[in-house]
Amino acid sequence: DIAKDWKLELTPTPRGPQLKTMSPEAAIAAALKIPGKVGQGEALFAKLNCAKCHTVKSGEPLRGPFLPNVAKTYKRPQMAEAVLLPSKSLAQGFVTYTFVLESGKSLTGFVTNEAAEEITIRDNEGREFKLATDEIEERAKQSVSVMPEGLVKDITIDEFASLLAYLESLAGK
Repeated sequence: DIAKDWKLELTPTPRGPQLKTMSPEAAIAAALKIPGKVGQGEALFAKLNCAKCHTVKSGEPLRGPFLPNVAKTYKRPQMAEAVLLPSKSLAQGFVTYTFVLESGKSLTGFVTNEAAEEITIRDNEGREFKLATDEIEERAKQSVSVMPEGLVKDITIDEFASLLAYLESLAGK
């Protein structure tokens, strides 16, 4: 068998309905019944470009919640809900604010440091901006997560279970 000789891991065709055909509650319930495959979940994490906004290795610039800590803190049902309904409960420290400056420039990000004269924010690309408080005209707390809903709507329930298995595996890192 060529795949075995070359030590290739064949990815089976994903089974089950796509998430977009299910309610979030039904998708979570179904995903909890399937163990999932860590390797396939990791491949899906890369394919969906999740690492653009999520940090998985220490030493990387923090762009969003550090997923190994999330995996240590939350159980599978909570992680599943956070992926499907990212605005339902925003992680502490990752509430997004939009700042409008006197110059008319607008910046959006997470507050990483706040002092009387200066606020530091980090955007979802990991860039930090220091804002003088006397230059801020408006500060608005966003009620919606930076992570849009529906990012995983086109994957199957098997793939979702594998994505969750990968996220759970990060707890050991």
